[in-house]
Amino acid sequence: MDKVKEKNDKKTLKYYMFDWDDNILVMPTMIHLEHKIRDEWIKMDVTTSEFTHVRKALYDYYETDDPNSNWRFYNDTNEESFSEFRDFGSRGKKAFLEDTQKAIQYNKFGPVWGEFIDCVIEGNIFLIITARGHEPRTIKQAVKWIVYNVLNKTQRNKMVRNLKKWNELFNIKDEGWDHDDYIINYLNLCSFIGIKSDWFQKKFGEQGKVSSPEKYKAIAIKYFVDKLPKFGEMLNMNIEVGFSDDDLATVESINKYIKNELSLEYSIDFHSYHTKDDGTKTKLD
Repeated sequence: MDKVKEKNDKKTLKYYMFDWDDNILVMPTMIHLEHKIRDEWIKMDVTTSEFTHVRKALYDYYETDDPNSNWRFYNDTNEESFSEFRDFGSRGKKAFLEDTQKAIQYNKFGPVWGEFIDCVIEGNIFLIITARGHEPRTIKQAVKWIVYNVLNKTQRNKMVRNLKKWNELFNIKDEGWDHDDYIINYLNLCSFIGIKSDWFQKKFGEQGKVSSPEKYKAIAIKYFVDKLPKFGEMLNMNIEVGFSDDDLATVESINKYIKNELSLEYSIDFHSYHTKDDGTKTKLD
């Protein structure tokens, strides 16, 4: 009972793990597929949201040889279908930033956009975990653009004040730092992981398959969560981590992984949320 009371009396460090597409932003990036209509394969582009409904039929075509499956990769190659989701596509490294800017320009905000902005202003450490194949620096560049172009001056000043407080708590020497130094250091502490990236392959010896992103997102989440207990110990504080994703299968799988493995390994308060097209989110038990 005393240990429970001691835990409840402690303050809490909050960390966040965000999927990107249809969760933070509804990106205009298209997936290039082929759809069979009256025995003819027609090139058809789909959004990331539409892909969650197409995915099973697509992989039935390759994994079960189902003759009734009416979706396949464009030119029968995964690489061409997802060329816009990697740094080596037709638009190269510019694609992710361009589509982020376009989504914001047209107010295509996902269900946790506001929570993500609050997280950044508060200076809470976060993980971006996406099934895309962009490199960490590419995703970080887009978040940095948001800090400097979407946050207003008041919000950015509040962010820097909070970062100064975190530096003081963790005894980080910041004498002589300007605003940019605080922001750059903060983003360097956060994690930006695309499971189809070269970085992911080099780091973990494999790349995430589009057919089973859950397994590879779990690998990235474990990598991120591994760092957190020491921060709680340094400040004698509890740790709370929230995960959100718009794909129900992914959220359910990650939530099961957290309950059966991570929660047994770490004394961390985990929360998993399924976000929906209508802007709402549901907490999983």
